[in-house]
Amino acid sequence: MKRIFCLFFAVISVYSVFAQSSVWKVANGDKVLYLGGSSHLLRAEDFPLPTEFDMAFDASQEMVFETDINSVSNPEIVQLMMMKSLLPEGKTLKSLLSDKVYDELSKVCAENNIPMENVQNIKPAMLMSILEMVQIKKMGFQPQGVDTYYFAKQMAKKGEWTHFESVEFQMDLLTTIGDGFEDEYVKYSLADMKNIEKELSILIDEWRKGNTKFISKKLKKNSKQFPLVYNKMFTERNANWMPQIEQFLQDDKVEFVVVGLGHLVGKDGLLKLLKNKGYKVEQLR
Repeated sequence: MKRIFCLFFAVISVYSVFAQSSVWKVANGDKVLYLGGSSHLLRAEDFPLPTEFDMAFDASQEMVFETDINSVSNPEIVQLMMMKSLLPEGKTLKSLLSDKVYDELSKVCAENNIPMENVQNIKPAMLMSILEMVQIKKMGFQPQGVDTYYFAKQMAKKGEWTHFESVEFQMDLLTTIGDGFEDEYVKYSLADMKNIEKELSILIDEWRKGNTKFISKKLKKNSKQFPLVYNKMFTERNANWMPQIEQFLQDDKVEFVVVGLGHLVGKDGLLKLLKNKGYKVEQLR
């Protein structure tokens, strides 16, 4: 459900291409947990996943996810999401967007058989998410990623699991992205969509390689372009998760924490935050 542009990356050296994964081992003395960077979008050909993910899964007793995956498809949650995706009374896409951006958005909606009169009351950011998902599915991607894959495996073995955030929290986060700068947000998102197939293919390739510099460079660019979005999506949430992660490093269980890869890298990422606290962090190879 994350914004696609928050997950695009830039290139690094060839050395790490065959050497690393998107899984890390974090140690506090003899207390250990694993951090897995999830791609939230996968194709059938992306399976099997890198072996390091199964290694971490097999070595852990408890799974930890961003949110309560079990409740995401609950009809009441879906209904609430639909309600929160609507603009306040009296506002429409036409009234929020400039003529130029509105016309461009109309063309993209028409290309995807979405009549503008049917979406006038939907928040711009949510409409962009819908359009992106339509495009992504055409390319063979599905919104079932690493997290949902391992959630299913954990449920199948009746294993323990927990999460950082409520579905309602994530819902509020996602339905308010772009509020206050709707025109700029839609303009950027439409431009972003033009390269989505190429960028997503690169994204998956670099995710498999654990290419952290590649990811960090793009995240840094996006943090400068949309600092408020970046802070809400990454900086604030990472800081909120840290006390729970540190608690995991005190208990006797081994946890496997699976969150979006963008949460792990960069100056505000969990890997950096953990290293700054003195924990030993090792990328699995």
